[in-house]
Amino acid sequence: MRIWLVQSGEPTPIDDGDPRPMRYALLAELLADRGHDVVWWTSAFDHYRKEMRPVGTHRVETQSAGYRLVTLPAFGYRRHISPRRFADHARVGVAMLCQGRRSEAPDIIVHGLPTLELGAAATRLAGRFDCPVVCDILDLWPDLFFDVLPRRLRFLGRTALFPLEAMANYQCRRSTAIIGQNASFVDWGLRRARRAVGPHDGEVRIAFQHRSDQGTAPSDVEFWTSLGVDLEGSLVAFAGSFSRHFDFDPVVEVARRWAATRPDTTFVLCGDGPERSGIVDTCSGLDNVLLPGWVDRGPLAALLRAAECGLAPYEPSPSFLDSIPNKVVEYLAFGLPVVTSLGEGAVGGLSRASGFGACFLPGDAGDLDAQLGFLIDDAGARSAAAEAARRTFLQQFEASKVYGELADRLVEVVDVSSAT
Repeated sequence: MRIWLVQSGEPTPIDDGDPRPMRYALLAELLADRGHDVVWWTSAFDHYRKEMRPVGTHRVETQSAGYRLVTLPAFGYRRHISPRRFADHARVGVAMLCQGRRSEAPDIIVHGLPTLELGAAATRLAGRFDCPVVCDILDLWPDLFFDVLPRRLRFLGRTALFPLEAMANYQCRRSTAIIGQNASFVDWGLRRARRAVGPHDGEVRIAFQHRSDQGTAPSDVEFWTSLGVDLEGSLVAFAGSFSRHFDFDPVVEVARRWAATRPDTTFVLCGDGPERSGIVDTCSGLDNVLLPGWVDRGPLAALLRAAECGLAPYEPSPSFLDSIPNKVVEYLAFGLPVVTSLGEGAVGGLSRASGFGACFLPGDAGDLDAQLGFLIDDAGARSAAAEAARRTFLQQFEASKVYGELADRLVEVVDVSSAT
């Protein structure tokens, strides 16, 4: 089959630094290695690094085949919520329509929501080519924008967001199937589609690629050594985006306390984002905190293999409470005990059932101190949590299993659509 994947919000194989493959990169590779003709359409703008990729069509080689990666013209932006970001998304959507119309017809299109503009373009092209289209709900846009408005201005938000609401409804109502990273996201899409659940709708969790044969390269160890980090020491890790989705206040407060009570433990907080500079300022003078910025795939893997715990200090928004976020899955893949603020949500339920870490009350530095301190101090409990993390990952979040089942579902969707 010729399969189009349309998603712009994740790293690609052509990006610098050998970034970890995420949902669509993993799906593209799996589908290509099964013999499908895969085209992944994405933006020329790297959302994570805020850098431009070269515009054009690129060949990505996989284990036994390969696929095409099409990077669409974009404006780029610096702030996550800004007029320029909306303009960027609009430009990418228009480019998708223009280039897609001139391309060979696909048998099926799978697109992520968000972005709304790119998803709307993919949906429109599916109508043009008379092929099935699968809407993959990855975040609740535009609800997210409504939620960040001050309460007194929310009545204006519904009016201002009407074009985005219309695009979300259009994609859901025209979809052949609705999938999402959790069941509540699928229900959200079905409500917008105004229909009951169908045979091909359903949850497709975030997954991670497990490579048990990959060790730590000497250059990765040297990277951390040059920054003064001993991978044999006591390390607490974070790897992600410094954005409003995370609350680092309790993390910084615990680090400040531990500078006196547990000086041998180092907090290594990796990543970039709009909130990073403020956290760097707050941590000034704390010798037990390192903020190395963006870390490439190899050194990051070395850190996560060596760390004693992984931090997931999310703001407990409905979107994160209802899902198992990407960050948690990444930690599980490395057998890393997870300490998270999402105790009242799906992560907390899974953590308690599986035993792969601990939960602390959101914003409560004292509770984080107690929960994290217990795992750092008790080697037996930490070892049991690490084993539970590995077991949970292999059973529920391994990419070949999760996305292999999705690949089978896509074939079924095409077969059913062709027969009707």
